[in-house]
Amino acid sequence: MMSKLSQHLSFKRILLLALIGYLAWRYWPQSVKNRPTDQPIATVQGSIMTDPGDGQTYQVIELADGKTWMAENLNYTTKGGGSWIYPDKAYPDSVVEANIHYGRMYTWEAAQKACPNGWHLPSNEEWEDMTDAYGGFVLSSNAGDRDTAYEALIHGGSSGFNALLGGYFDNDNNPGFVYVNRRGYYWTSSVTENPEEWEIDEADVGIWGYFFYASRRSLYRAGFARSDGFAVRCVKD
Repeated sequence: MMSKLSQHLSFKRILLLALIGYLAWRYWPQSVKNRPTDQPIATVQGSIMTDPGDGQTYQVIELADGKTWMAENLNYTTKGGGSWIYPDKAYPDSVVEANIHYGRMYTWEAAQKACPNGWHLPSNEEWEDMTDAYGGFVLSSNAGDRDTAYEALIHGGSSGFNALLGGYFDNDNNPGFVYVNRRGYYWTSSVTENPEEWEIDEADVGIWGYFFYASRRSLYRAGFARSDGFAVRCVKD
């Protein structure tokens, strides 16, 4: 029969393992896919990547960081929801054209599963390296050459990245698309170092995201709620 001391130690061990599991889920970047494991890797021919999941094609480009990025927003429909298409009022022509142009907006969990095999949602470090190559982003401790980065990476800019001002899907009090044609928001796979400083609810841990602010001609990084819907640019593994 197990002694009381052994039972106590076993209970403490279970609690420790549970705590480690929770912290791993909460703070470690995730890369799990919802693509079938036998789905082919999305290959590139010339400057075009074809998504084997639905046959859609995307322009891709090798940027100054030496990595190959999508030059268009992802438009893959994730299983189990977690992504949104644009309504008529969000785009002047039609819903179909809106989604071809802007792609879809994804929650953070859906964004991590959306990229095709052979590609992944870029981490904060990958976004940081890429933006640094064009002048940097704006953060209180890192002003950077914000105008240079914005002008290079925005649609029509010299880099060919072609960031879009698709706004984001506000999934909190009054769900809907906001800031369309004014700002463009993009997910990273990384949790913020100090989520509390962003005043985000405990269940909505802060996630690093980058956004293009048209009226200020600047590129920013900030922490956001994982339940909101942002655009996705995949980077080649």
